[in-house]
Amino acid sequence: MMSNPVPQECNLLYNNVNSSIRRRLPCKNGSTDVRHPVILVSLSGRLDATFTVRERSIFLAYDNPTTIKMGLQMPAPSRRIYRGIGWRLLISILLVSSVVTLALTVAQLYFEYRRDVGEIEQRLAELRSSYADSLAGGLWQFDTEQIKLQLGGIQRLPDIQALELRETNSDGRQPLVIRSGTPLDNPPIVREIPLIFTDHNGPHAIGTLRIEATFEHVYARLLGSALLILFNQGIKTFIVSLFILLTVYRLVTRHLIDLAQSVDSFDLRNTAPRLALDRPISDEPDELDRMVQAIQSMQDSLRKAYKDLKSSNLDMETEISQRRETEAKLQDLVEKLTISNSELQRFAYVASHDLQEPLRGIALYAQKLEKDYRGRFDSNADEYLDYIIGNARQMYKLVNDLLTFSGLGRGLTFTTVQLDAACRTAIDKLSLLVKKSGANVRMTALPEIEGNPALLAELFENLIDNAIKFSRPGVALEVWIDCKLHEGQPVISVADNGIGIEASNQDIFDIFRRHHTKQAYPGTGIGLAICKRIVQIHHGRIWYESKPGEGTTFFFTLGQEASQQHPEKG
Repeated sequence: MMSNPVPQECNLLYNNVNSSIRRRLPCKNGSTDVRHPVILVSLSGRLDATFTVRERSIFLAYDNPTTIKMGLQMPAPSRRIYRGIGWRLLISILLVSSVVTLALTVAQLYFEYRRDVGEIEQRLAELRSSYADSLAGGLWQFDTEQIKLQLGGIQRLPDIQALELRETNSDGRQPLVIRSGTPLDNPPIVREIPLIFTDHNGPHAIGTLRIEATFEHVYARLLGSALLILFNQGIKTFIVSLFILLTVYRLVTRHLIDLAQSVDSFDLRNTAPRLALDRPISDEPDELDRMVQAIQSMQDSLRKAYKDLKSSNLDMETEISQRRETEAKLQDLVEKLTISNSELQRFAYVASHDLQEPLRGIALYAQKLEKDYRGRFDSNADEYLDYIIGNARQMYKLVNDLLTFSGLGRGLTFTTVQLDAACRTAIDKLSLLVKKSGANVRMTALPEIEGNPALLAELFENLIDNAIKFSRPGVALEVWIDCKLHEGQPVISVADNGIGIEASNQDIFDIFRRHHTKQAYPGTGIGLAICKRIVQIHHGRIWYESKPGEGTTFFFTLGQEASQQHPEKG
C-alpha cells in the first residue's frame, strides 16, 4: 500500500526491493496484518509499503535519498504460547484417553452385568432342581419347621430377595402360606416353581414356590467395579499423557522454541552463526531438519536481498545524481529553446512584415514598366519583365503566408464558433476560384465548438483551396465537407476526388514541403503547415487518407469542442 506523494527515486527503490526479494521468496504484496509476522518496507517520511515474505518482517527505513536502513521485525514470542501448546496437548490426550476409557469401561460393565444376570438365572434353575422335591415332601407332611428352615437357607443365597410357598390343594381348608424375606413392589426377576409330590398313586400338584431376585447386589458390584476401573485407567492415562508430553517436548517443542528464538534474533546487518538444533545428527532428515533448512535458506535469501539492496542503493545514488544533473541541463535547454523559438517567431514575423513593402514596390514598378515600356525593347526584355512581375508576386504571396504562419496564436480570443458559418465564410472567400474551377462544394451540418472564428475559416479555406489546386484535369471536381462522431468526438472531414497523394509523401504537413513543380501546381508550400498549426492551437489533430488518382480526405478534430448539437453518426 502506497501513501503520500512518492518521489521517482523512491519508486525505483521499492521496485528494486520488491523484485529482488520476490525472485527468492514467495511474496504477497499489500499485507498489513500486524497480528502475524509480515514484511514491512517503510520509506520514512514519504512513502510506506508492505509485503509478506514467509511470515517474516523486514523493515526498511528511507531517511533521505542516500540512506537506507533495513532490518527484521517480528513480535516477541510469548512463553504463554509454548505453555499453552503443552497444556492443550496434555488436555487433548487426557480427553481422548478418557473418552476411550469410558467407552471401554461401559462395555466391560455391560458384559459383567450380563454375566451376573446369567448367574442369577442359573442359580434359580439350580434351586428348581435342588429344593423342589424336598419342599414338596415337607408340604405333603405339613412340616412347617422344615419348610421354614429350607426357605431361610434359600433366602440367604446371593441376590434372592423374597420367597413364598403356597399350598394349592387344601381340600376346603385355609391353604398353607409360608414367606421368607421382604418382597418388592416390582421385582426385576420372579420365578414360580410348582411343587409336585409323587406317591404310589402318582404325582400330586400340592403348591407353588415363588422366588423374587434383586439386582441391588449386581448394581453395587458394577459400581465398585466401575470406580476401580476408572481409577486405574485414569492413573494410567495421566501417566501416559505426561510421558507423551515430555516426549513431545524433548523431540519437538524445545526445538520449536529454539527455532522461534533464532528467527526472532535474526538481524540482516549482523552475521550470526547458522541455526543448528541441539540433537544428534540423523542419516535421514526429518521434519525439523527440513524446517531448519528452510529457515536457513530464508535467512540466506534475506541477507542476499539486503546486500543487493545496499548495492542497488549505491547505484541509485549515482543514477539520481546523474538524473538531477540531466534534468537541470534539460530544463536550462528548454528555457533557452523557448527563448530562441520566441525570438525566431518574432524575427520571422518582423522580417515577413518588413519584406512586404519592398516587394510591393518591386511589383508596382515592374507593372508600371510593363504598362509604359512594353514593346519598346526587344522580345527578351519583355520576357524578363514578365519573370520579374511573376516572381515578385510569388515572393509577395510567400512572404504573406510566412507572416500568417509566424503570427498564428498571437493575441487570440476563443468564443463559441458555428463551424457551418466558418466554412461558408471560406467558401465565399474562394467563390471566384470555385466558380473558375467548376468545383462542386457540398457541406453537411457541422457542430459548434469553442475556438477562433478567423483561424477556423482559414483552416477550411486552405483545405478547400488545396482540393481545387490538386484537381484532375478533365474530371469535374467534387469537394465534400462532413462531420461524424467517432467514440463520442466529432471528426470533421474535407474530401475531394483530385489527384491524391502518393504513399511515399508522408511529410505534407511540413512547412515549405512541395512534391510537385511550381509550373504544374503553383503554391508556397505553407498552406497545410498552417492547417496543422491551427488544429494544434485548438488542441486537436489532423491526418489524411488518400488513394492516388482517386482523391484525398483530410480529417481533423478540435479538442476544445463544446458541442450542443452534433450530427448523428452516419
